[in-house]
Amino acid sequence: MSLGSSRGSSSSSSSSSGGGRGVNLPVEVWRVVLAYLPLPELGRCSLVCRAWRELILSLDNTRWRELCLGLPECPRHPNWPSQPHLEPSSWREALRQHAIASRTWSRHAHPELQPSSCLHLFRRRKERRVWQVGSGLELETLRGALVVAGSYDRVVLHPGVYEEQAELVLKVPVEVVGLGRLGDVALLVSLEQQCPTARLSNLVFMPAWFSTVVYKVH
Repeated sequence: MSLGSSRGSSSSSSSSSGGGRGVNLPVEVWRVVLAYLPLPELGRCSLVCRAWRELILSLDNTRWRELCLGLPECPRHPNWPSQPHLEPSSWREALRQHAIASRTWSRHAHPELQPSSCLHLFRRRKERRVWQVGSGLELETLRGALVVAGSYDRVVLHPGVYEEQAELVLKVPVEVVGLGRLGDVALLVSLEQQCPTARLSNLVFMPAWFSTVVYKVH
């Protein structure tokens, strides 16, 4: 299989098929075919040669955009909420940055033991905990979840409106995720991040009654 241009594609295709050596299809046709490939297959195709890599990169506004917006754990625009109308310079790069962030959190969520001493043999492995927050659940407020959550734990907010009467402080790295569709979880809060990093997704922020500041980094 090889890449071809739109002009003279019929003659080149007939000659190659007659010789039984392969199929020379126009680039436009290859783009349609590649639009059905999953992410791992696109990566393999980009390693074939320079022409294939350029072809894969040309799918930025089609297949790469679809893959980026189709992430089940983060189904939102990369520039949300500040500039949701602004397209990213590269959908492929936006997807790559999301993958790097997810890998970082996964690595912290499942730390491997370093058997440098006998103490590690008796140490309990720290697993990432998931805290469910919502009416009738183990935790009913975001404040209560942030109090008990450890580093790199996940806090899952079930659909509803969560309003706090005082400022919330993120002291340790946590992941706060809204369950359901975008808009199902609304936060009327003022958050201050004092930890090095945090991960917030699928949430709608609105200013609390006591402050116009929604989120600030200390």
